[in-house]
Amino acid sequence: MVKDKTLAENFLKREGRLNRLRYFKRNVVLVIVTFILMFIAAIIFMDYTTYKVSTAGHIAFFIIMLIMFVPSYCLVVRRLHDMDRDELLAKMYIAGGVTSFFLNFILKYEFEPLEIVMVILGLYILLVPGTQGANRYGADPLK
Repeated sequence: MVKDKTLAENFLKREGRLNRLRYFKRNVVLVIVTFILMFIAAIIFMDYTTYKVSTAGHIAFFIIMLIMFVPSYCLVVRRLHDMDRDELLAKMYIAGGVTSFFLNFILKYEFEPLEIVMVILGLYILLVPGTQGANRYGADPLK
């Protein structure tokens, strides 16, 4: 089993495979980092007379999310490689995430069918086991 050593190998590499547990742990890290960055942006861009985040704050949120979608995409690609699937599903998943974020937080519009599809797809990526043994993307990450 080859372990990722650097930050870039952990979060920005798209080659190889990533098992479910490592995928989950790395996503927890991304969620925590995203939350901290969003919290800082909210403090910076808060209008303290109305206690609402300004338009600049919403733009900052969108930029933070776009930046955080890069490592998320890389993790999804490697997770799909573990299931012997190509990057197309990862592209669809990230495009759905960007669209959902844009609709919800920027336009204040909820599109529930998209959110349901995103949850189902996310659970699929997280819960479906990888192929046993080597596949076209590399050796089994559990061995």
